[in-house]
Amino acid sequence: MTMDVRPATSSDINAICELLVGRLDEEDGPEARMILEADGPHDWWVGTVAGEIGSTMMVHPVSYRIGSVTVPGNQVEFVATHERFAGRGLVRRQFEAATDAMARRGELISMIVGIPYFYRRFGYEYAVSVPDVQVIRAGIELPTDETLGLADATLDDVSAVQQLQALAQESADVAASFPDDVRSWFVESPNYRTMIARRADIPVGMVRAYEHDGEVWVFEVVASQPEVLGSLLNAVRGGGDVGVLHRPASPAGVFIGSFGETSDNTEAYYGKVLDVAALLNALRPTFDQRLAEAGLDDLTHTWMLSTYVASYGAEIVNGAFGPITSGPGIQAPVSKGGSGVPPDLMATMIVGRDGITELNRWHGDVYLGRQAAIMDTLFPPQEVDILTWIVP
Repeated sequence: MTMDVRPATSSDINAICELLVGRLDEEDGPEARMILEADGPHDWWVGTVAGEIGSTMMVHPVSYRIGSVTVPGNQVEFVATHERFAGRGLVRRQFEAATDAMARRGELISMIVGIPYFYRRFGYEYAVSVPDVQVIRAGIELPTDETLGLADATLDDVSAVQQLQALAQESADVAASFPDDVRSWFVESPNYRTMIARRADIPVGMVRAYEHDGEVWVFEVVASQPEVLGSLLNAVRGGGDVGVLHRPASPAGVFIGSFGETSDNTEAYYGKVLDVAALLNALRPTFDQRLAEAGLDDLTHTWMLSTYVASYGAEIVNGAFGPITSGPGIQAPVSKGGSGVPPDLMATMIVGRDGITELNRWHGDVYLGRQAAIMDTLFPPQEVDILTWIVP
């Protein structure tokens, strides 16, 4: 039977929603329909077998700020294959087509929350650990402020939501954010609730909440005072327990640990660098800033990084990176004064939390060599704040 992969059209909406309900969850159909019928920046794909839709996926734009530089990227959602067509390579072909489209748009980073191991088959890696969860048991009394106005967000609140999220991410070294069109989907979602707290009509906090099988999960927390967060949580948690995703770099990260008990989170976000050379070149201002902050603003050095399948090099003159050029892989980069990091650790190195020195401890194919101190400066441990459509 003939298989094909193509962009979705309006005539595919019913079939896509039926597929998602059958393979994911009943609630995913209405969520997908809302997006498919919107005039937003989504890139939706279908795989067909003999003309019948057998798989689907959606890509939406995301901006990733790394240090002082913001680069274009995306996140992938709603990946599903009909049971009758599983194992035929439809999803792989979808990812190939979607990745080509990502390259045409100039996107440099892609991230996913999803099935264990599955996306590693398509070049993704577990790049960023998901923060811990604060579990607040039913009956625990939270601090509140009765002067606050609490309300579910509407489309008129998109700008306020965006400003609150930008405030929460100010101190993060790496941050993911959404364009207004995508944020409007979040606000209108039939499954996820966005609530804003106002004091004298000024937005001072917000949460997104998701209830499933009697459990309430809260994320995208923005609050500079315990009373603001307590009021928001009381409004969304109902009578049961609630799990709140930490945001260590945000103002709420200072006091969220005093609410309930902390549960370790072993989940991670998948990440993929779509164009290593382009991303490294885009990050040159961030690299220069990190060298200056480390007192290396007078550094002159020939920098080289090999992924063993490709290599990247630049001249650093007086603490400033020149253009980063690409070349063939170098199998023994340390012997040539460079460093080696495998291609399936690029996203972890650039947007991950641990830093290159920690990766060197845990991975036998990471070699830093004589430029170890420079690599540690360029790729340090980072506070990372990743926003995603679904609660991870």
